[in-house]
Amino acid sequence: MADNLQSRVFSVINQNENLSRPLFHKGKYGNPWDTWGGMPGLKKILKWQLGGSRPKMLSTQELNEQLPVIETNWEAINNPPADQLQVTWIGHSTFLVQIDGLNFLTDPVWSDRCSPVQFAGPKRFRHVPFEIKQLPKIDFVVVSHNHYDHLDHYAVTTLQHHQKDHPPVWIVPSGLGKWFRDNLKHKLEVVELNWWDCVPLSDKVEVTATPAQHWSKRGPTDDFYTLWGSYVIHNKTTGKKIFFAGDTGYCSAFKEIGNKFGSIDLGLIPIGAYEPRDIMKNQHVDPEEAVLIHKDINSKQSIGMHWGTFVLTDEKLMDPERTLEEILAREKMDQSEFTTLTHGETRKLVNKNAEINNQNVNNTNQQ
Repeated sequence: MADNLQSRVFSVINQNENLSRPLFHKGKYGNPWDTWGGMPGLKKILKWQLGGSRPKMLSTQELNEQLPVIETNWEAINNPPADQLQVTWIGHSTFLVQIDGLNFLTDPVWSDRCSPVQFAGPKRFRHVPFEIKQLPKIDFVVVSHNHYDHLDHYAVTTLQHHQKDHPPVWIVPSGLGKWFRDNLKHKLEVVELNWWDCVPLSDKVEVTATPAQHWSKRGPTDDFYTLWGSYVIHNKTTGKKIFFAGDTGYCSAFKEIGNKFGSIDLGLIPIGAYEPRDIMKNQHVDPEEAVLIHKDINSKQSIGMHWGTFVLTDEKLMDPERTLEEILAREKMDQSEFTTLTHGETRKLVNKNAEINNQNVNNTNQQ
């Protein structure tokens, strides 16, 4: 990939095109939609955190039956189909996506806890299916924002060290490049994008940052100092498009994304961490709203994420998947149109006559 990719960034907004842009005032970013009602007050958050009802943890047997971590299919990962999409769920919002000879990661998190420290904070209840050193060469990584369940210091520094001779390109929202420059100094290639900015990674593949309704915070006093967002990864030669939603509440921007990009071959959309709604609605979609996003972006197939890995909120552990299945049945949608993976599962998406068909290429052995 070419050096100095930042200088090649361009806006995809056409003249007279009215697309959502982030607010920016006194060094802080903001959401521009009426659906963003702001952050809940400290009193409400403390009342929830101190008195909320976190879901009961399932037994090891129940987890292995309902949410297994299966054996990695290294034959499929190391020999991805040349002309098809292949995706592996590592957990939460972390996927390995393989498309047309390129490998990329989304929001890589490998730590046991999504927290500033590893002795406290939300702990992983489903282990990662494999270690970073086992990954194939990663060409680029998209990072949606700086929250600890999406930006993991251990994963970032370990991947950069593991690939020190051919490091990946890090694609991040505006303002987040400083964190990478402070933490990764060796052969760092980081590209910062505002919403609707696009960076060409090769003659064929480009990545466009798109809006999301969320917020950012890494330390005690840096709320909203860096941007957040979603991404569309587009192969201009084959026409394949992948949408990665990052973390988001529901807003009108998803209709804009659908109108701008036409159809999406694969949508990676959050379905978990949504209860209680009076606290989470502005920042986290529930399964009902996830299906709306799926429809808004004209996704041929979507996979649910942001669930089944860390206990962050109050819904029961398996509720995101169960509720999604109920919505699809009610809407008379095919269950394969918006589905979930098990941890470690690799799925090949075969495009036949503009329809995406699933092929699970794993065996079912648990780790």
